[in-house]
Amino acid sequence: MMKVQKKNGTTERFAREKIVVALLKNGNKLTDARKIAREVEKSFKGKSLVTVEEIRKEILQRLEKINKELYEKWLSYESNKKQ
Repeated sequence: MMKVQKKNGTTERFAREKIVVALLKNGNKLTDARKIAREVEKSFKGKSLVTVEEIRKEILQRLEKINKELYEKWLSYESNKKQ
């Protein structure tokens, strides 16, 4: 079972659904959100621990290929959240 290390240092079980929900909130279609989530999970196959930053990078790589506008929206949201 793969674990995710959060920014605060705690860990939790990897949940593909969290990626799907985040992408849906960003405006992605359900089919694209599921596809990206599956691909992200596969990219970490064999790893027991990944960071949220590693997951973020994988999501953004795929999102940029599928929909540049939604990729920019994700980055804009992150930028505004940090302010």
